Amino acid sequence: MTEIVTIHAIYELSGGAYRADVTLDFGDGPERVDYGVTPGDDAPVCAALLAAIAAGDVTPEPPPAPVASVPMEVTNFQARSVLMGMPGLTLPTMLDEVSAAISAQGGQAWQAWEYANTVSRDGVLVGAMAAQLGLTAEQLDQMFITAATITA
Repeated sequence: MTEIVTIHAIYELSGGAYRADVTLDFGDGPERVDYGVTPGDDAPVCAALLAAIAAGDVTPEPPPAPVASVPMEVTNFQARSVLMGMPGLTLPTMLDEVSAAISAQGGQAWQAWEYANTVSRDGVLVGAMAAQLGLTAEQLDQMFITAATITA
């Protein structure tokens, strides 16, 4: 028989359902799992979790906010747009700084900046520009997340 070892958190979902972060013992040792809890489910673990909620032993929390994933590429338009208005960075000159640095490099870097349809997060050009401008990985990630929301 499956036994609840620890209830770490219970998140309230819609329709009276819950998602439980629990450690269960399935008979071969404890294992931490996400467990779906729905009203009317008579599975012993589900019934025990619903009883714990009803008794006030556990207070359901709102589900955690989703973590924004960092896009691996954005369009050239999106990249330039975010460089024109990224809050918290040395703007509005960021686009000018990047354009000047790439123009100074010339060659393939300039061709990529001017004519590529997309800008890759893990591209050599992005890495070089980020290093030259002193951007952290977190700032660069945020720029790509923000850029991905921009539409023409």
